[in-house]
Amino acid sequence: MTVLKSANPGGSQLANYILSPTGQQILAKYGFSSPKSVPEPQGVGGVLLAVSVAFALQKKLVAAKQQKVKVGDI
Repeated sequence: MTVLKSANPGGSQLANYILSPTGQQILAKYGFSSPKSVPEPQGVGGVLLAVSVAFALQKKLVAAKQQKVKVGDI
């Protein structure tokens, strides 16, 4: 889980709650398992993957903001 720098301040609070023992108990109640530690890719390949994901997410956010503006202008 990642909270973007430009996210609503409540995003960090939500992430912390989801990862808290209470949040994990609620998720387990509905069949979700606890997060496992995932080793981060190392080297150039890992960096390129991370940058690619970041650009893709940024592109989606920009597109979503533009769509909101278009809908609101009608």
